[in-house]
Amino acid sequence: MASERSDATDGDTTALALKILVAGGFGVGKTTLVGAVSEIRPLRT
Repeated sequence: MASERSDATDGDTTALALKILVAGGFGVGKTTLVGAVSEIRPLRT
């Protein structure tokens, strides 16, 4: 089966800003999730 590569880039890349709402009860791992996927350190209260 012939197919095209999906990861080929044409050299023109741009940054993408994305906001995601993380909701849940106390002690379920919201801050841990944000810390795992974020480039900045989350605020711990």
